[in-house]
Amino acid sequence: MDDAFLRQSLDGLILITFCKEIQLVVPGVIEKMTYTPAVARHWLLLLAGLLWSGVGATLCLIACFWLSHQEWPQSGMWAALGVSLGACAYRLPFSSLARKNIRRIAQQPDRVCLFAFQAWRSYLLIIFMALLGFVLRQTPLSRPILAAIYLAVGTGLLLSSVLYYHESM
Repeated sequence: MDDAFLRQSLDGLILITFCKEIQLVVPGVIEKMTYTPAVARHWLLLLAGLLWSGVGATLCLIACFWLSHQEWPQSGMWAALGVSLGACAYRLPFSSLARKNIRRIAQQPDRVCLFAFQAWRSYLLIIFMALLGFVLRQTPLSRPILAAIYLAVGTGLLLSSVLYYHESM
């Protein structure tokens, strides 16, 4: 899709070229205003940590809500399983992914695009995980099992987000 088509189809709305510039065109008022959303590197680390914390906390809260409808011994068992799996998820994939992102951000120039807090492939992973969560909710899996999965992913994300905060200081 070329810029001319986008400009015509958006009819004077914001045109975004990912991580390069934002152009605002309002016919008769502003012909072209360009802004590049660049920030200092440490803000990328903080933004990534906030995103990972926010998603992790949201997943944990959803899981706790589902487990609140279970009897105590059963809910405690599922919660313990989820948090334990989350600690393992932190040690294996999540912390290594966070460290890889931190190294990538450290190699960026002093000022870098706001959206570069994740590599473009990580955006694909985010979309995949969101779709997987949607699909899992549509399956006949019981809510306690889903809660354990959500707690595992949420705990892994929350623990890994600390790595971003530590590096942003």
